[in-house]
Amino acid sequence: MILEVWYFPSKLPELNAVEGCWDQLQEWFKYRLMPDLSTLKEYIPRGLSAITEPNIWPYLTGKDSN
Repeated sequence: MILEVWYFPSKLPELNAVEGCWDQLQEWFKYRLMPDLSTLKEYIPRGLSAITEPNIWPYLTGKDSN
């Protein structure tokens, strides 16, 4: 059995579905002021729970899911 590892370039959402998740998280935090570390720690779970699942079908097939 051979395990093949592929590294996807960062900031290339066409090849890496997780980039869509990071984009959602960045958008969620965009205009929020974090005055201290404890506030940031409080907001991280909220931001993560706001992420919706990316549609990975286009990444896997190269086709639109519609």
